[in-house]
Amino acid sequence: LEPPEAVAARRGLPLEDVAPAAMLRARAGAGS
Repeated sequence: LEPPEAVAARRGLPLEDVAPAAMLRARAGAGS
């Protein structure tokens, strides 16, 4: 699993655009 920083850099997006979605996915996976 890549760190959000790596995903943001590869996509050319700000970290803020990447981290929230990644955290939501991780929370959903852990919660259910």
